[in-house]
Amino acid sequence: MNDSLAPVLQMRRPDQATIHFVKEVANTGEHPLLATTTDGRDFWCKKYDHDAQGITVINEIVASEIGKIIGAPVRDWAVIYVPSDFTGRVLGSNQFFSSLPMFGSLHIPNNSPNDQIIWADRDGNYSRIPLLIALWHLCNADDTQLIYDLEADAKIYSLDHGYWFGSWEGARDFSEGMTLYEPLPALRGRIPVDDWEQAKSSLTALTGSTVRYIPSMIPSEWDFQESEIMQMVDYAVSRVPYTIEILESYKQRYSL
Repeated sequence: MNDSLAPVLQMRRPDQATIHFVKEVANTGEHPLLATTTDGRDFWCKKYDHDAQGITVINEIVASEIGKIIGAPVRDWAVIYVPSDFTGRVLGSNQFFSSLPMFGSLHIPNNSPNDQIIWADRDGNYSRIPLLIALWHLCNADDTQLIYDLEADAKIYSLDHGYWFGSWEGARDFSEGMTLYEPLPALRGRIPVDDWEQAKSSLTALTGSTVRYIPSMIPSEWDFQESEIMQMVDYAVSRVPYTIEILESYKQRYSL
């Protein structure tokens, strides 16, 4: 590691929490758990040791951090630790196979999931939606999922980034353009020109230096190589010019 980067990496550590009890097990592909942590927060948790060999949870962290760098609407997340008495416990069709920490996405209690971009004119969504579209293209997103916070005037968020970076088929795909298994959500409505321009300007924040901390956010208990994470973040940085072109195209078609 470059010595000049060490102070930066030391300053960036993920939020952490420990499971207190499990409220629900989702009946979806990875069977995420809705768990309350010992500090009273609720997270949707995904385990590392899924058949995907950790690809999905690493994708979650990397995509979320790239989103934060550019100001995109992603949920806060934490590394969720599993108490020893939970190890091996079967809950519905899910199981804690080990004591490895999990990825946790902060729960929205009163929410509305939707597979389309709606409510563009609600609570800052004019500025949030172009950044969301930018994040999809930076990270070669697939299986995109949206959720709206109904207690915050339908504020839009992106969540569930497990199959981003072209990994729908398993291994990541760092191709040019988009390797979509499913089409991206359609934009219903128009957005002011200034918000498209601001999203384009926000991409200047994504550089080779601003992403260098991201490997330090991955739990050390997980089996990964730093070079693997850097390949992902460098790929996103390399897609900035392409993403600016995409935003310009959206601006031409969907501006107020």
